[in-house]
Amino acid sequence: MSNIVESFNKINNFLSKLKILDDNESVRDTSPCVVCLGILQNQVLADFIQKMISQIEDFKNDCSTVSFNLTLPTVIQIRERAIQYYLTTHFSSNLWDDKIKVQNIKEVFKWFISPKIKCVMNKNLEISNILSPFSIDVHISYSEDQEECSQLLNNYDQLTRVTDFKPKSNRSNISKKTIDSLTSAITDEQFVKCYTVPPSVPTSFVNIDKLICKHDSIFVGGCYQKLSRKISQTPWVVDGELKVTTSVQDIICCHLMDFTKAEHTKFLSSGREDVDVRMLLSGRPFAIELVNPRYTKHLQENLFDLRNKINAQTEKVKISNDLKVLTKTNLQKLKEGEYSKSKTYRALCICKKNFDIESLNSILKTKQNLEIVQNTPVRVLHRRAVSARKRVIYELRARLPTVQEIERYKKSTNCNFNDCTLIIYDFKTQAGTYVKEFVHGDFGRTNPSLSSILDTEIDIISLDVTHISLEWP
Repeated sequence: MSNIVESFNKINNFLSKLKILDDNESVRDTSPCVVCLGILQNQVLADFIQKMISQIEDFKNDCSTVSFNLTLPTVIQIRERAIQYYLTTHFSSNLWDDKIKVQNIKEVFKWFISPKIKCVMNKNLEISNILSPFSIDVHISYSEDQEECSQLLNNYDQLTRVTDFKPKSNRSNISKKTIDSLTSAITDEQFVKCYTVPPSVPTSFVNIDKLICKHDSIFVGGCYQKLSRKISQTPWVVDGELKVTTSVQDIICCHLMDFTKAEHTKFLSSGREDVDVRMLLSGRPFAIELVNPRYTKHLQENLFDLRNKINAQTEKVKISNDLKVLTKTNLQKLKEGEYSKSKTYRALCICKKNFDIESLNSILKTKQNLEIVQNTPVRVLHRRAVSARKRVIYELRARLPTVQEIERYKKSTNCNFNDCTLIIYDFKTQAGTYVKEFVHGDFGRTNPSLSSILDTEIDIISLDVTHISLEWP
């Protein structure tokens, strides 16, 4: 018992010398703590809470929880080690066991502010391993941080002549990773020779440099039909100029962005069609990333209404199935489907050679699972690397268009079909196939092509995507 009392007296004297406790044994905020540098003291906490409330009020959101990501001065872990070494070597083992787990300053900080956040902002602070989708990045700095880290590094270098941890000459900042590596390698005997133990009283409090509020992205997916040959999938910009007035992305994203108040969106899809190609029937799988959204709590229950608003906005784009909030596993499936799945196309083609449809289909039937080699098409050479790609044409069949189809195509294309043969081809191909080039051959860059198989010049008047074999979402 006498050893414990003696230890308590030593600790009291030690803290008094460091100006942590006054004569009445109460915490003083006039001097920063030698370990936390003031992070856990009233002066810093009050400043932090004031700034935090201001940031959360500016970042209006409906999330009921919040997480904190604290970036602390690197020197804190050095000071923690210095204090722990001092206590374990100067006080009774009955009072201080160096095997006892010391609480992390970050966790203690969260304990301090949690009730205040609940009281003022009505948000619960997540202090477990389960993170809230709404978080605040807190960057805390200390004016002497680099100087104290340099002291330890330089002294260790002089003591051991080991330069593994010394920063490169062109790097002015000492990283946390460097200090982590050093503190793991350095022994206690070396540490006390390289750093002041116990640590000196800080010259100033830490500063809260910035607080950044952010919300995890929300992903919404579905399938879209593109019913116009005059809009692009995403904004089409050339030399800073929009080539078409709107896009599938613009039409779909505006309503979701307006509802969630997201900062911006990212549009993802299982492949893409050209501006003059329609996407019909079941539609093309897509996902929208809503970046830094404010309002997400009631998104799922409002997706049906949002889909109806999108579909009522225009006849050019329609959502063909129910919208759904996605997981990251769904997104991986979408990306894999871009190249691993099959796609079905319908093409209205024109040629000068007359064909008997039965004979033509007999020829095409022998070309099932046809492997072709496609060099980068001429039309995309300006933006794609030159390479040869192997693709497979799984199925081919042909039919003559009806009178109604011919009249409809005449109106939409303004073409004169006199003295020509019109044939509608249906293709089932491997994802990533350049279908237009497979039809006309692209000056021999696609081999074999439909043109070479039938030994005649063929070109496409119009092309539609009719199916993508991906269950989505």
